Amino acid sequence: MPIFRHDGKLHYFAHVPKCAGISVETYLEARFGPLAMLDNGFNPRPRNRRWTSSSAQHVAVADRDTLFPADWFASAFAVVRNPVSRFASAYNFNALRLNWMPPGMSPLEWLEEHVAFEPICPFYNDNHLRPQSALVPQGARVFKLEDGLEAIPPWLDEITGETAPELSIPRTNEILDGASDYFDKQPLPEAAIARIEAHYAEDFERFGYGRPAKTPSVYVPRKAAPAGSPMARRGRGRSLMKRRAWKRLVVATQRPILLP
Repeated sequence: MPIFRHDGKLHYFAHVPKCAGISVETYLEARFGPLAMLDNGFNPRPRNRRWTSSSAQHVAVADRDTLFPADWFASAFAVVRNPVSRFASAYNFNALRLNWMPPGMSPLEWLEEHVAFEPICPFYNDNHLRPQSALVPQGARVFKLEDGLEAIPPWLDEITGETAPELSIPRTNEILDGASDYFDKQPLPEAAIARIEAHYAEDFERFGYGRPAKTPSVYVPRKAAPAGSPMARRGRGRSLMKRRAWKRLVVATQRPILLP
């Protein structure tokens, strides 16, 4: 929930993960100066050194409301995305960039892991698969990623009464084609799409989405990276059997036990 200040007023950007949030934050910082409630060092920080269960920028509305009176903000806006495309982007980010996905873990199994954990530890994976409806406050100005980000600066011009024609929203944090000996590129399976439609039904309805015209691709890990490689050194939970056993333990105990 990055907050920026202009002319003595506070404005709130509801950062929905995998919806160009870093690009928007980069623009806001260049235009308005340092942002509050933004913690880009959250994930590298050891869990016992974190003061929150999610990064400050990924705060859900209910948690924001425990910290800030709603009338403190002069405006609020968010960028949202088709839930199917957003899920595929999150899966690829975790597989390719974070190396979090064990070989053989399908998109559907990863989604079911999050669905099972949601009532136990809703902040799991830094809210990356949290429903968008839980992150975007009612009354916020909503922009759709599919329409591009070009409409955001003019809207900011309108609410602030100032322009910044020399600035534009950059493209950041993009995932390149990851097909290789270690990943299979394939269309997101129908079973996963159907599960997304069921689990994120509120997002589809609230933000006016249907099934995307083109099925997004996902990069499913085929095998573990060789020992000593950067991918292997970054790997976590690389055994699918151990990952499944961990999930069963979390569900059975109803406790957010850390992955070994």
